[in-house]
Amino acid sequence: CQVALRIMHSYSHVVPSTQVTPDRADDLIRNLFATHQEFLFGQFMQAESSPLTVAQLHTFLAELQDPDALRLFLLSGLCLTCGNGAANGGKDCWGSKFLDDN
Repeated sequence: CQVALRIMHSYSHVVPSTQVTPDRADDLIRNLFATHQEFLFGQFMQAESSPLTVAQLHTFLAELQDPDALRLFLLSGLCLTCGNGAANGGKDCWGSKFLDDN
C-alpha cells in the first residue's frame, strides 16, 4: 500500500490518472489502503474473523470519521471476491463462482 501511494505521488507519470485526481479521491484511496491493512476482508468473507477484529475495524473506521471510506472498503472487498477462482481458467474464467443466477 505504501508503495502504491508513493508511486501515485512521486511518479505520477506512471499512473497518469493521479495527476487529475481530486484531493478527496486521494484521501479515499489512502483511507482504503489503511483499512485494508487493518482488516483482511477475505478472512471476514470466509467467517475467519474474530469478533475482536470486527470490533477493531469498527473502532478504526470511527476514528477515520469518513463514511465514504467504509463504502469504498466494502465495494473493494466485493470486487476482490468476485474474481475468486477465475485464475484457474476454464469455465470459472468467465465470472464469479458464487455470484451467479443460482
